[in-house]
Amino acid sequence: MPELEDALRAYAAFVERDHHPRSVDDVIATSPSRQGPPLGRGPRLVLAAALVLVAALVLGLALAHATDGNHETITTRPSTPTSTSTSTSTTVSSTTTIPATSSSTTVPTTSSTSPVTSTTVSTRALPLAPACDPNLKGPGLRPTLIFLGCATSADNIDHLVWTSWTPTKATATAEHHVNDCLPSCAGGTFTTYPVVVTIYDPGYVPSYGDALVFRRLTVVPTTPVGSAESAYDGPAASRPPGQSDWGLVPA
Repeated sequence: MPELEDALRAYAAFVERDHHPRSVDDVIATSPSRQGPPLGRGPRLVLAAALVLVAALVLGLALAHATDGNHETITTRPSTPTSTSTSTSTTVSSTTTIPATSSSTTVPTTSSTSPVTSTTVSTRALPLAPACDPNLKGPGLRPTLIFLGCATSADNIDHLVWTSWTPTKATATAEHHVNDCLPSCAGGTFTTYPVVVTIYDPGYVPSYGDALVFRRLTVVPTTPVGSAESAYDGPAASRPPGQSDWGLVPA
């Protein structure tokens, strides 16, 4: 308060100037505002009381001001509750599509078809088995009955099971029947044993025209019984000694 501070400063200067405490009478006597003759005892007491009251008031105001100056006002603000939340961040990918200028060049492709080699050989290209009597049956594939020596049935092969037939040879399993012709072929005894039959050596035989036929045949027993044999179906002049002709017979 400015008025209180001014009063205090005036009082402090007053006390400092005189260097000793002064009574109320002294203060009143030296006051520049005093006019007229000295007051009597009654008025002096009233004035003294007033001065004491003023001093008390000034002191009270000074103490109140000091108390207000030292008082700290604590303002409590409501605390904002901290909320812990788990936020899921969703990233939105913004894709900007820039139309690209595509230069399409069509390159003509040449489709090259590789020749396919077929493993299946046409039956017309395979050599045939010769026939004992071309008038009865011509040459053919996979016969079921073969005569060794077309003049007689004393030596024949049947139950032929062909396991292969290629442009160079054909192979089969079979049963070989051999007549001992004792005392004659008509009254002879047949011996039968299993064999492997192989026909090979393809070529052209004049009696068959342009047909390609296997000209040679071998028979090999698969058991100790019997013996191996060979036959040749071709011109008699080129036939090996001791070999007969051979050929299929209609079953």
